[in-house]
Amino acid sequence: MAYPKSMTPPTPHRVVSTAKRRLWMPGANPLTRELTAAILRSYGLLEAPVPAGVLIHLARPIREAVRRRAATLRREWKREQDLARYREALRLARIELRDRLTQADVSAILDALQGCWFAEPWGVVTRASQVEDAIRLQGRDRKWHINGPGLIRLLAQLSYIESCALADAAERWWARVGAGEAPDPAKALND
Repeated sequence: MAYPKSMTPPTPHRVVSTAKRRLWMPGANPLTRELTAAILRSYGLLEAPVPAGVLIHLARPIREAVRRRAATLRREWKREQDLARYREALRLARIELRDRLTQADVSAILDALQGCWFAEPWGVVTRASQVEDAIRLQGRDRKWHINGPGLIRLLAQLSYIESCALADAAERWWARVGAGEAPDPAKALND
């Protein structure tokens, strides 16, 4: 069950006041208490508001199950948060790359990285050597009319997240080509 970023339960009313909820699970943080209330409410255990002053005592197995579920929800939420941060970092890195690379540079890079798969996290840093091999051994700098040594130097100076953004753009661009599309290389860093 996913909640908005504020992690508030879907219903607007509070079953018990915040002060009373602290007594449900002593030592638990506020998020755990909120998640506990949301989980119990989702199972129909807290559909109606509890009269003021009434404490709910859960059996130990139920408390433990609720704690485990709350921990799982926190981990899932954290993964989503981390992924959103990574996507934003890639987006910002692509903007930087668009400013530093010409259309011909991007085309030469895409050409050199054809068939490359960056399965391991450290694989993204090998793109400079792959482009260098394509320039020196296959003359891709002449094909695309670029400054080969300058591009190699620029790629060697990229940050890790810029390298990730470039690898991500190349993988997505070649996946679109493989799916039968004809994407514009000039827009490879726009996605």
